[in-house]
Amino acid sequence: MGKREFVWKIVVLGDGSVGKTSLVEFYTHRSFKDFYLPTIGANHSLKEVDLDANTRVKAILWDVAGQAKFAQIRKMFYEKAVGAVFVFDVTNRKSFEGIDAWKQDLTDVLGEGFPSTLIANKIDLAERRKVTSEEGFEKAADLGMLYFETSAKQGDGVDDAFQNLLLLLLDRVKW
Repeated sequence: MGKREFVWKIVVLGDGSVGKTSLVEFYTHRSFKDFYLPTIGANHSLKEVDLDANTRVKAILWDVAGQAKFAQIRKMFYEKAVGAVFVFDVTNRKSFEGIDAWKQDLTDVLGEGFPSTLIANKIDLAERRKVTSEEGFEKAADLGMLYFETSAKQGDGVDDAFQNLLLLLLDRVKW
């Protein structure tokens, strides 16, 4: 039997400046940029992953602009997505509180029961932290999501967060 191959579109959502682009950049290219450039519309990146000896995934990660001025065009980027990553900045409580609205925005387009991961980013800024791990775990549980804490700058937890979402998606494949 040959290797199973999948191509999956995954949207990466959250407020502006929470580190969505940095997470995707670290996961796909192992790089980090210290300056902030807002995403205009959306960017996409490809990551090819062998989930096991018989399964290869091409994950197309759509990093969707978080600024409010892009709200009208944002929903067109959701189409045909099979998974989502919701990101908040642990030093920005407003970005955490906005996760419910991001989830609802996606649910309005793609429906309930969507495989998702909640990522608490910027854990390297521990001294400025405003959202606790417990709050993050509780929010993820309430929304039916996996939960991971990451630092896109240092790479902590990034691979685990994306890998576990890919494994969740693989579990949902029907044969």
